[in-house]
Amino acid sequence: MEKRSRVEKFLLFYISLDNFALGLTLSIGMLYFLSRGVSLSWIGYLASISALTILIFEFPTGVVADKFGCGLSVFISNILLFLSFLIAYFSYGNFMFLIVSIISAIGMTFSTGALSGWFIQKEPSVKKRLALIYSEINILSNIFKLVGGILGAIIFSFLKPLPFLLSSLLYGFLSISFLFFNRFKLINISNNSQKNPIRELIEHSKESILFSYREKRILYIFLVTFFFIIAATGPFIYWQPFFKNQFKSTFPVGIVFAVYSLSAILGSSVLRANIPKIKRYGLAFSISILFGGIMIFLTGFTKIALLSLIFFSIYHFSLGIGNPIRMKLLNEVIPDEKRASILSFLSLIEGGGEGLSGFMWGGLSRAFPLNIIFSLVSIPILLSFILSLKLKD
Repeated sequence: MEKRSRVEKFLLFYISLDNFALGLTLSIGMLYFLSRGVSLSWIGYLASISALTILIFEFPTGVVADKFGCGLSVFISNILLFLSFLIAYFSYGNFMFLIVSIISAIGMTFSTGALSGWFIQKEPSVKKRLALIYSEINILSNIFKLVGGILGAIIFSFLKPLPFLLSSLLYGFLSISFLFFNRFKLINISNNSQKNPIRELIEHSKESILFSYREKRILYIFLVTFFFIIAATGPFIYWQPFFKNQFKSTFPVGIVFAVYSLSAILGSSVLRANIPKIKRYGLAFSISILFGGIMIFLTGFTKIALLSLIFFSIYHFSLGIGNPIRMKLLNEVIPDEKRASILSFLSLIEGGGEGLSGFMWGGLSRAFPLNIIFSLVSIPILLSFILSLKLKD
């Protein structure tokens, strides 16, 4: 096995701690908000505002990362997340948590694409091992997010605000660690023109969008992602209430996060072990799309809760395989100077797909029974599979 570089070791350390910090509040976030005076109706408002903020800032922050340095963007992300969790620790009431949600959402957009961009710029040779790297990232992300989620829930039962304080401290530590690792050199001066910076950002945005359209692999991955998310959202929205009603308890729903996280870890582990055997990554991605799509369809369509959980877990197993391959195929053709912008654009498409599908499936649920809705899921699944077949290695 090839020896890991200093940069690669730091990346895996960073990914682990980042996901652990996020996981600490993941399973108890809404409960904490309610305990701090946020009304039930405002929980929905905050989620919508957070999603809208991400959609607004996602692509612009990616452009900023490309023009001023991916390292600077990652550092800003850490600082904003540090502040958001710290403010949440002291906050009470709807308005304060509105501020928390906005700061947190903006913080997340600054890291989208920027961390990958920073890593590949620091370690260009890694492009030959992207499938392996992303499978390992997927494994570590899920493991540490799961551990953080479990620990956060335990701590919350004794001292409700503490998980947010711990997350804040961890992001403060990540900020300092990242700064020292980069030796305080975060701004990419070579990409930073002193003339008309706003115009440069606009031009860079146009160039990145046009490049995504002209480079067919990127375009097809964007389209596959969009349609697959539309397919996945329908069963995902209605599956947990169905599961709860079957068992007449919320406890089984609580184990879902652990089950599908472990399934994704297993999928990425299988991919990692079989990377030397894969000759056609485009075909492997298409198979994962088809297999995962079928599992999503069966997840929503079956009326047996335990069987539905099994299908849902297998779906996440396929994601554990497909996501690293998708990122490998994508990053191979993205120029370094456009990497953060295009990866942010991908996140924007993902968010847009989730938002559109939520409204679409919600509207259809008023007119059609759920089994009809889950049958309709097959249409975007088929579209995403057909488009994925156009991907070439």
